[in-house]
Amino acid sequence: MANKPISEDNPFANLSDVQCEQIQNWYQKHISSTLHSLLKGSKSGQVIESKLESTLNKALSQSKQLTTYAIEGNSSIKLKNASVMAELNDTRDLFYGAQVKINKLEQKITTSAQEIQLLETEKSELQLEVRSLKQRLNHVLSRLESQGVSFQKSHYVGRILVQALRASFENWQQTPQGEPFKNHDFYKLFPRVLYSSLLKEIEKLLGEHDYNQIERSLSDFVFKQKGSPVENWPDEDPIYETRLINQKQSELLIKLHSQHLQRKNFTSYLEKRLSSTGFTHKHSDLLMTLVEFATNDENSKFSSYCH
Repeated sequence: MANKPISEDNPFANLSDVQCEQIQNWYQKHISSTLHSLLKGSKSGQVIESKLESTLNKALSQSKQLTTYAIEGNSSIKLKNASVMAELNDTRDLFYGAQVKINKLEQKITTSAQEIQLLETEKSELQLEVRSLKQRLNHVLSRLESQGVSFQKSHYVGRILVQALRASFENWQQTPQGEPFKNHDFYKLFPRVLYSSLLKEIEKLLGEHDYNQIERSLSDFVFKQKGSPVENWPDEDPIYETRLINQKQSELLIKLHSQHLQRKNFTSYLEKRLSSTGFTHKHSDLLMTLVEFATNDENSKFSSYCH
């Protein structure tokens, strides 16, 4: 308070209540007593003393009002400053949070860019591998063709043989002997991985001439019927229900049955030749059971009744 400038209008304006009260007491004790002694209780002295006391009280009252206004002004400024500081702190927190999110997003973008680059590299490598595998496949097929081996042969004949075996299996499931296999799926019992190797051995058993004759008749028939290659046909294609297909199915099964009768070690031969593909004695027993079932006259009649 001592450093504040003194107002010309009211020298008590910047004083605190305590200071104002001290001054008033000082005036009352010293000035009033001095005036009283000088004027010796005259009426003029009483009037002057009354005016002085009134002026002093007025000055004290004004100083209190000014102090109150100053306090209220300071409080308002403090409140405004507090509001601004709170808003500033909130803004700073939001800015910091946004900066953290930006940093995380930048890290994700960097990581994503690296992952994309790795995926593109992997894609390029896979494409190169696919091209290489296609070249190898074409080379193998060309070599097979040059050696007189048709890569479609096992496909045509194989699909027909599989259809015959599956039809025989479904009919056999309805017999007392096949009832234990009622809930089994043919393709799970005979995985497709066995077909190509199995057909090569069947070609040897049937003889190349008979096998090629079956393959040629089927290939010509299928091409005339569909006018396109057969690789992507489903096994349930209606073409397998035609008379020629049924005839070729019977021919294949009958030839297999005759080979089985002629060769005593037929099953052991198949097991030995196909052991690397997962072909076991269970497969050979089931194969021979289905072939015998399909070529038996009574069972053939049974099959026709089922259909």
